[in-house]
Amino acid sequence: MGVFFLLVVLIAGLVANNGVSMNRVSMDVRHDEGRPVMIVRSNLSNLIVYPNPCRGDKITFKGLESGATVKIFTVSGELVSSSVTSSEIWEWDCKDIANGVYIYLVSTGGEKKRGKIAITR
Repeated sequence: MGVFFLLVVLIAGLVANNGVSMNRVSMDVRHDEGRPVMIVRSNLSNLIVYPNPCRGDKITFKGLESGATVKIFTVSGELVSSSVTSSEIWEWDCKDIANGVYIYLVSTGGEKKRGKIAITR
């Protein structure tokens, strides 16, 4: 009954938000000593980084989880920026950053996602 109630609440929440989920998570239900236990994991597969290449002053990271860590490095491994996010969207102010290719690393919980960013002005 508890799992059924949880699913009804989740579906009702999605309908109330016009089918748009504000937090992207994946869940597993397993049984521990005969009781269902819900395990919630983050999901960085929805992460979008734009514009890329960047010709302006900001790069937006969308699809984050609050508390995610975003680090940006040069290709030689020097840390350029590090931030802990407080919402689903984080913007990197790159107006004073030189043209080139940079590596981003986003981590939340045990999940990590890496990618490249190009700045060309």
